[in-house]
Amino acid sequence: MTLYQECLDALKDYCLVDKMNTQNVLSKIKLTSYGRIEKKYYHKHQVIQIDSIPKYGSKDCYIVYSDAEIPIIKTRFDAVINSLDDVLAVSFDTWIIIEIDDYYDIIEFFHDGKITLLSSKT
Repeated sequence: MTLYQECLDALKDYCLVDKMNTQNVLSKIKLTSYGRIEKKYYHKHQVIQIDSIPKYGSKDCYIVYSDAEIPIIKTRFDAVINSLDDVLAVSFDTWIIIEIDDYYDIIEFFHDGKITLLSSKT
């Protein structure tokens, strides 16, 4: 079993984002040439600790991996938090995009251990 399959099994309730909607999800992530989120495109950003990740409850979210061959997963945020080790084991860098009314937040888990919370909210 692959790490990706273990992640899907841990999430239980999810769907894979089809190719047509992948570009829409990816358009929310603006990256630098070295693969980090480019902070200047977001209104708020801060480095956080794993125990201070905001509580988004059962809001819909997307899991995006730095490996473009791995399909994007749509699930609930609480499912991600409950299986975070399995989610993060899949790829070096992981982004969780949480949809909130008319804006979205992104949690970036970068391979250097930093966790960054960014928001498109004005």
